[in-house]
Amino acid sequence: MSLSLNDILNKRKRVEKVQFLSKSKRQQLKLEKGLQQKQNEKIVPVAKKVTIGSRDSDSLSSVPVDSNAIPNHSGNGYNRSKKGDAKFQFQWDQEEDTSLDYQPLITVNDSVDQKYIEKDTHWRRKAISEMTLRDWRILKEDYNISSKGGDIPNPLRYWEESNIKKEILDIVQSLGFDEPTPIQRASIPLAMASRDLIGIAKTGSGKTLAYIIPALNYLLQLPHLESRDQIPQVLILVPTRELALQVEKEFKKFTARLNLNIISLIGGHSIEENVNSINLGCEIVVATPGRLLDCYERKMISLAECYYVVLDEADRMIDMGFEVQVLKILKLLPTDQNRFTSKPRNTFMFTATMSPAIQKITKNYLNQPGTLTVGELGTVVDTVTQEVRYFPNENAKLNHLFGVLPSFRPPIIIFVNYKKTCEFLQNQLSKHTALSSTVIHGSKNQDQRELAIQNLRSGKTDILIATDLAGRGIDIPNVSLVVNFQMANALDSYTHRIGRTGRAGNRGYSITYLGPEDSEIFSEFRKLLVKSGSKIPAELRQHDMNEKRNMRNIEL
Repeated sequence: MSLSLNDILNKRKRVEKVQFLSKSKRQQLKLEKGLQQKQNEKIVPVAKKVTIGSRDSDSLSSVPVDSNAIPNHSGNGYNRSKKGDAKFQFQWDQEEDTSLDYQPLITVNDSVDQKYIEKDTHWRRKAISEMTLRDWRILKEDYNISSKGGDIPNPLRYWEESNIKKEILDIVQSLGFDEPTPIQRASIPLAMASRDLIGIAKTGSGKTLAYIIPALNYLLQLPHLESRDQIPQVLILVPTRELALQVEKEFKKFTARLNLNIISLIGGHSIEENVNSINLGCEIVVATPGRLLDCYERKMISLAECYYVVLDEADRMIDMGFEVQVLKILKLLPTDQNRFTSKPRNTFMFTATMSPAIQKITKNYLNQPGTLTVGELGTVVDTVTQEVRYFPNENAKLNHLFGVLPSFRPPIIIFVNYKKTCEFLQNQLSKHTALSSTVIHGSKNQDQRELAIQNLRSGKTDILIATDLAGRGIDIPNVSLVVNFQMANALDSYTHRIGRTGRAGNRGYSITYLGPEDSEIFSEFRKLLVKSGSKIPAELRQHDMNEKRNMRNIEL
């Protein structure tokens, strides 16, 4: 049957016309649609179980794949399977494993070559012949040793690996020095190589033994001549009488068994005593600059054979005003080569800081020295715990001091800035505590000072009260506490004060009292505390904030 153009247009209009269905017709269409969906489900493939297993095992585990993943194109979504319906199975064939022919170019071996491990062991477990550059670098890092100044020998690992004479090593071991300290490790090889050196180390680092051993080794290598008995060959310059006596005591632990003699030329001893000591003969002289010049000008002693010279605590000698005397002594020393050996004079300087005056001396009087630094320059030894407190007056300081002293075992050292404060503090301690105390300051004579230090060492007294001038060079074993009742005027003095504790590997404790009178040093002192990781009082933090605020106001 053919349709005309008008029939086609009329039919299109009827199709495009919106038709509204009744409720009964809508229900009928829904029922027909449901029947059509059931017919479509009958032709969907039966779902099987997917079996996934290991290549190395015959037992397979089944993981069913939900037929929800199978789209139903006859509907508007996915056809969800009903419970109990069969499921699709994926069959795994071992022969289809594509990884069987996998052959990587590089394989990882779980077992590490034992030879490689042995070669990478710590330097302590190696023979010295097996040490690499990396091992030496690690050793220096372990002991915080840095060096500069040309060809510097490697640090000393163990005493027995050095070329120190056996007689000296036997004494070292008998005294219980099992291993060298960091400054000894660094400086002894350089000194034994007849090089001038600058040793920069904190107080209490063991530097005395660092120059005693090379000095003794030097003396034992010299031929014995009767004409030299009255002329010393080794000169040790120190800033104070107390340090001179301490160095002499350490030397005598060796010289008594090596048939060598040592004397000290210090103030507090009469000239007659010095003359008698010199006439007995000596190879080693320990002296303060002033008394040595006095004896030299009186023609009591000759320096013509002093080819081995040590400046101990050189920075302190300069701080105490001995720069002129030190320079004069250095000019008096022989500069030509030693007539007994082909080696020139050796000069060794040990210091805790490098001031411009020290740098000037090293430039003019040391011959291409090697510079050895242990730790960080200008810092406090890390074996001392620093406690800092702020009090507005001395009564508050005293109350706190009386409370903490019983918590520490003697010996204890208290530093002050003035002689009158020494006497005042001793009087207060005798009234308010059961601890005994003794005092040393500039007005005490040498016998009184030596007696005070001896009483503290022996345990007859518990506390030593000292000023900076008198307390410099004090070496009391096992000091548990250092108190700065009055803050030092300079950070170098503070460092040396608290260095009286925490020595020879022991732990130490320091308490420092600050007051309004110390405000000029607050900023620098705060930096030192921050660097050492110590707790900073609120007053120091507030002072720093006020300083920054004032600077901003000035800039505005």
